[in-house]
Amino acid sequence: MDDNIKKLDNVIDNDFPKKRKEKAKINQLQLMYSNQYTDVRNSKNQLIDKINSWMIFKFIIKLFFQKKITAFTEEEKKLKHKLHDLELQAQAIDKELSIVEKEKNLKTQKLNLLQSVKNEIDIEKKELLELIKKEAKVFVHELRTINKKINNIMKKYVTTYDVKIMYNDIIHLVDKKELFFEFFQTDNEFIHIIEIFNSYQKWQNKVNEIFIQNELIAYSDFFDNVEEMPLTESQRRAIVTNDNANLVLAGAGSGKTSVLVANVQYLLEANLAKEEEILLLAFNKDAANEIESRLDRSNVNSRTFHSFGKFIITDILDKKQLLCDWLQGKNTKEKTQIFFRDLIQNELKNNQNFLSMFTTYFIEDFKPYKSIFSFKTQKEYYNYLKTKNLITLKGDYVKSYEELMIANHLYLKNIEYKYEESYEYNTATKDKAQYHPDFYLPEYKIYIEHFGIDKNGNTASFVEKDEYLKGIEWKRNIHQKKGTILVETYSYENMDGVLLSSLESKLDKYNVEKKDIDFNLALKTLIEDKAVLDVFTDLIIIYQGHFINGNHSIEQILETNHNRRIKTFVKLFYIINNAYEAHKSNCIDYNDMIKKAIDLLKNEKLSQYKYIFVDEFQDISILRNELIKELTKLKQNSCLKVVGDDWQAINKFAGSDVMIIKNFSQSFLSAKRVDLQETFRFGSNIADISKQFIMKNEEGQISKTINTLAHKKSDLYIYWHNNFEKDSIEYIKDIIKHLLNIDPDLEEILFLGRYSFLMKRESLNEIKKCYPGIDISFKTVHSSKGLGKDYVVVLGMDKGKYGFPSELENDPIIDSIIMDDEKFPYAEERRLFYVALTRVKKDIILVAQPYKASPFIKEIIEDNKEIVKNLNENQMSSNPICPKCNDEYLIDKGNFRQCVDIKFCNYTESKLPNCPKCGKENMIKTYHYNIATCQDGNCDGTIKLCPHCKDWHLIDKGNFWGCSNFPYNDCRYTESKKN
Repeated sequence: MDDNIKKLDNVIDNDFPKKRKEKAKINQLQLMYSNQYTDVRNSKNQLIDKINSWMIFKFIIKLFFQKKITAFTEEEKKLKHKLHDLELQAQAIDKELSIVEKEKNLKTQKLNLLQSVKNEIDIEKKELLELIKKEAKVFVHELRTINKKINNIMKKYVTTYDVKIMYNDIIHLVDKKELFFEFFQTDNEFIHIIEIFNSYQKWQNKVNEIFIQNELIAYSDFFDNVEEMPLTESQRRAIVTNDNANLVLAGAGSGKTSVLVANVQYLLEANLAKEEEILLLAFNKDAANEIESRLDRSNVNSRTFHSFGKFIITDILDKKQLLCDWLQGKNTKEKTQIFFRDLIQNELKNNQNFLSMFTTYFIEDFKPYKSIFSFKTQKEYYNYLKTKNLITLKGDYVKSYEELMIANHLYLKNIEYKYEESYEYNTATKDKAQYHPDFYLPEYKIYIEHFGIDKNGNTASFVEKDEYLKGIEWKRNIHQKKGTILVETYSYENMDGVLLSSLESKLDKYNVEKKDIDFNLALKTLIEDKAVLDVFTDLIIIYQGHFINGNHSIEQILETNHNRRIKTFVKLFYIINNAYEAHKSNCIDYNDMIKKAIDLLKNEKLSQYKYIFVDEFQDISILRNELIKELTKLKQNSCLKVVGDDWQAINKFAGSDVMIIKNFSQSFLSAKRVDLQETFRFGSNIADISKQFIMKNEEGQISKTINTLAHKKSDLYIYWHNNFEKDSIEYIKDIIKHLLNIDPDLEEILFLGRYSFLMKRESLNEIKKCYPGIDISFKTVHSSKGLGKDYVVVLGMDKGKYGFPSELENDPIIDSIIMDDEKFPYAEERRLFYVALTRVKKDIILVAQPYKASPFIKEIIEDNKEIVKNLNENQMSSNPICPKCNDEYLIDKGNFRQCVDIKFCNYTESKLPNCPKCGKENMIKTYHYNIATCQDGNCDGTIKLCPHCKDWHLIDKGNFWGCSNFPYNDCRYTESKKN
């Protein structure tokens, strides 16, 4: 607006005088031309008068002055035109002068208006300045109020809740008065506010680090004396770090219980909490009691999850909760099994639908099916079969799941059969043993052979297809030749789900009578057969635990799972679980204690706990984690601190989920993590070996540093157990003898086993009697967690179903409900072995049978050749590997060697004589060249193998070479020495 006024001023001040001058000049010209015009006109008139006067001379004068008159006339016209133009110009200038005059008047009006506005603005400006001063005082007051809050929360550890409240207050203030905030951005008085506004997380970390350093100094004496030993730097940091969610990541022997106890004492010492505001949750009663006794604080609530859940239910409902009968007293596991078995038996007796569904499940789906075609090697298939008890209702041991289905179907259809009965005709030759068909129906003289082939006649990848198909043709030919009936079944029929219906159709052609076994007999068989009912009962109990701990629903499981066997089981489980719930209408079980507590906390406010501690958090389940989440919602700005070691997460079987501790920061946002980096228990050798071992699963475990005390020394020994007597304790005595040679002052030994049967109570008592001065104990690895002993001996480091790692597979039904994202092989078993390794204070001994050493022990030896020591000699280290299964050793059986896995690999071979050149027992067969060679790299001794039977060797018979297999297996091969 000011610019426009200035332009108007310029127009008025500069153009107006110019126009005036231009108008004056035009007026002068106008006057001059007007005078000239008048003179000309007068002269003209005078001439005309003279002409009129002088009429005589009219003609002459007219002629004489004609030109002059014409000239004057032309001049007159010109002057007239000029006068007309000047008139027009004068009119235009008058018009412009009129406009300028109006604009001048307008300028005057605007100047007057502007002056008026300026006066008003000056008044408003004065009023606004007064208002700004007032608002600024309010703003500064609000800033100082926030500053006061910030200074107050900085007196303790600043929680995420605290800093977010401050941040929101600042944002709210800035949104209202952004210009004010910009003005104060450089004011050091409000530096905390500015830093929180720019990055509250960065500010929180900075001020908390300052707080931690100051607190460690202020409470240095307290931390030195609160426990028996002064706390380490990492323990102290873990104690003073008290955000809303905190993960204290412990290591074996790092003193996590000391952290929990000292943390509570610190909170009370620093007046950060009252006793009744503190809750400690542990997984078992012993841990809860230990913490409680070490605290010696009567009002601090230290409980197990179950005890706390029961406490909440009782407190809110104001009614004492009764624990179900089968969970009271001793032997609760056995009583629970009996209770569930009774439920199942009751349904079998009284629920025809359940019996029908269970019978179908038993025949077709009782054992988890895994096709032979899913295995890549014979070793994998043999190892799989080792973990399955393929025993029929008749008690026969069969060799495949499909044979088990056929046998049980025949039994329940009341068809008599014999398994692998010798064929009625003699077929044995010197090259082939007697023929034993899979099944024989004596009443109908029908043989059944089950062939492991697909629709295209292919065999499993590890089976020699041509040889197998030749065997099928031989069997068909022998039945055709002898005139016996052969019924064939195939693996592909089971893949298509028609194995049993197809078998029935084939038997119908021979009028085989099929009738369901007597109902009472079937019921008696299913109810009384321990192998049937106990397995199913245990499966129901385990499934129920995972079902509840995983917060599952039947509808969700049935909707998302399309496996027939699993869906059938879930329907059976649904019936049993409903019966179970109906039977405990007036009592609660352990799962109820947590589940009902969660439901009650969602509707009731129990806000007394300001600090919540959880021990052994690596063993948390989904259900327990939900309880913790509900507790943290009850009180604003509460502090949750969980302590655990994901490397020791070993309770998946009980519903624990290691992914909860691994993904802690996802469940509890902005969680702080502190690692306990020092171990007091063992030396650097064990620390290095155990860490390298557990971190092979680098994607599944959290990486952390474990430091050992400088003076600690620990060694790892292997003891090769060659005494094959199952209950012998002689090798145990030998181990103790070796340990006494290492440490004559030996005081304590802990024997560990993957399974409790590895040392019977009688054996332990006998050993204790032999060494009364030594504290000798035995525990399973699961029950040993938390313990530390000078010397640890881990028994049963073998491979196999009950080895370490255990090769027992979960039933796929259980796997379908377990929240398991782990893909690393034996991940849980690896953590369990880590627990075993880290129980030791001095030296640890791993005990293995050399012919079936665990893959874990092989890995430990391979990765730590410079560290691992032998406590005794491995007498089988030179035994050859079985060439058939390529997995087990060959052991000496007199004049021949045999694979130690007699059940699944029946390989035998002749025992080769010592090397003819060096005399050592080092000969190894090389079938490709039909010779055996000496293993000694400095010896080139050889022995020729029999090219006919291949399992034996040629021996000197004087004038010829003969097979050493004669006369044992009647190999009559001979070879002339001349050849």
